[in-house]
Amino acid sequence: MDSEMQITADEINCLIYAYLQDSGFEHSSYALRTEARLDLSPNAKTPIPRGELVDLLSKALLYTEVEAHWKLDKNASNCTETFSLLTPHTCHVHQTRQHNSPDPMPASPRHELFPLPQTNGNNHDSGSTTQKRKASLELFNEARPEKRICVGNDVDMRIEEAEEHHPISEQSITTNSSTNRDAMVQDMEVFFAPTEPPPPRPPVIKTEEPMSPVVLLQGHDAEVFSAAWNPAFPDLLATGSKDATVRVWSWDDISRANIRNYLSPDMSFPIPPSGSQYLRPNPITLRHHPKSDQPDITSLDWNSEGTLLATGSYDRLLRIWRKTGEPYMTQIYHSGPIFSVQFSKSGKWLLSASLDGTAIVWDVATKGLQMEFKVHTSCLDVDWLDESAFVTCSADYAIHLVSLSSKEAVRTFVGHTNEVNQVKFNKHRTILASCSDDNTARVWLDDSWTNSDGSIANPDNGLSKEELATRYPAKFVLSGHTHPVGAIQWCPAPLGTVETLLATCSFDGAARLWEASKGTCLRVFTDNTKSLFSITFSPEGRFVAAGSEDGYLYIYNTATGNRVWRWPDSGPGAAPIYDVKWQKLGNGRLAMCMKSKIVGIVDTAKIPELAHHFDAI
Repeated sequence: MDSEMQITADEINCLIYAYLQDSGFEHSSYALRTEARLDLSPNAKTPIPRGELVDLLSKALLYTEVEAHWKLDKNASNCTETFSLLTPHTCHVHQTRQHNSPDPMPASPRHELFPLPQTNGNNHDSGSTTQKRKASLELFNEARPEKRICVGNDVDMRIEEAEEHHPISEQSITTNSSTNRDAMVQDMEVFFAPTEPPPPRPPVIKTEEPMSPVVLLQGHDAEVFSAAWNPAFPDLLATGSKDATVRVWSWDDISRANIRNYLSPDMSFPIPPSGSQYLRPNPITLRHHPKSDQPDITSLDWNSEGTLLATGSYDRLLRIWRKTGEPYMTQIYHSGPIFSVQFSKSGKWLLSASLDGTAIVWDVATKGLQMEFKVHTSCLDVDWLDESAFVTCSADYAIHLVSLSSKEAVRTFVGHTNEVNQVKFNKHRTILASCSDDNTARVWLDDSWTNSDGSIANPDNGLSKEELATRYPAKFVLSGHTHPVGAIQWCPAPLGTVETLLATCSFDGAARLWEASKGTCLRVFTDNTKSLFSITFSPEGRFVAAGSEDGYLYIYNTATGNRVWRWPDSGPGAAPIYDVKWQKLGNGRLAMCMKSKIVGIVDTAKIPELAHHFDAI
């Protein structure tokens, strides 16, 4: 070789750290990372494929075998003794032939006098060796599709270079006999000549390691703000980030990443909490416009069939994507950031709301604008009542009920004294809830927006704010929070019953459960110490989970109010959690969107406190 080999202690430490991480030795890897100061290592961000240390040691054993057997004397040719990393090799031959049998004498051309070394002592012809090597490389490449690339003065250890066109130099061979050195070099050149079949790799057995209860997915390049589980294909999760991308993660792909580990986890990330592991699978990436000053993805929504995904962002463009990642529709009509997108139940319509004050209904089939409504100074959230009407809320403190049969709002609900952040109907569309920066949530019943026959009432044109507040007051004002209420969520009701349990979360760090039909507070959860950003119920409504700025995820029993589980279970919190979404179908997994560029998935089937509740889902 022209370049000098160099192995540094830092490289060895990084390899050992990756091995400890792969093997699940979290405390040992943490100790090594701290004492060796690997966070300051120039190799800290070098991807290290899973099993790299074992693979390099296997190559070392292969070289040791060549070094021990290069003379090809009687003992070396028939040696059946295995090679070990810990004990010196001594050739040993099992005598299976009869004593009268003559020793076989080679009668071959020169290249056949130096057969490929056998890792297990068995002899194969060149054809079978080639086939076995091809099969082993296919297995190897499937398990480790990307090889480690060294930087600086590091040695490129890629096996392709060593096996295909780099003969071993004299300086790389250690032998006690200087007389035999030239012959050994010549033999090794024949061994590694491109025209000769390469040596078989030692078998590497890949086994699936148990996945941690919490999987931390690397892939986004900035904070992750929102998540949406596919309602028809429960193993698909979409997440939107400040990096101007939406990633669609597949649980099957995540499970394969646990075995293959497409890329070794980035060591620049903090040590994962106990019971967690980093993975870097290969999600579908939906790219928006990264050159925008504010590329944030603000809203995601799947249609009911799970075939289309709508995305809204700060770049003002409304987009619809197919489940497989291909663009379906792109429309630029809003003049301000899009804050909310939502399909109607049938999937016929798509509703978008923007800070420009408009709400627009789009025909999904024709990809065209159906109706535009200028109802606010800025529109923050929307929710469908049915296929012909929806509600909007705004920074102007008002809530409007809008009908597709009219260009004007048919009802206006006032009472909040600050920006209204969210509006949500319960499943049966009989109760509307809203939350605001005025530190309250409010409940509005269906007699506020329908006539006695159930039809949508006529517009309230000409009525003043005071008259509207008197005619359609909130049924209940849910007071108790001391800071703005940022999110609300209805608890799924048992079959045949009506949803009346409402959850709220606030910047005061508290989450509350309310009996919405009575306006009473049932539970107050105060474990978090900083702002709560998102709250979600499990599919059957048994548990409620909240994500907070303090980096803790708490899960509570809705019936008893008892805390069931916390992540991280010990030590400081992780990065701020911006959004939490519980899978509505499948195994009840829980997604977390985090400031640290991470998407977390809690596999409830692996948490004893939660697992048995999801067996029948």
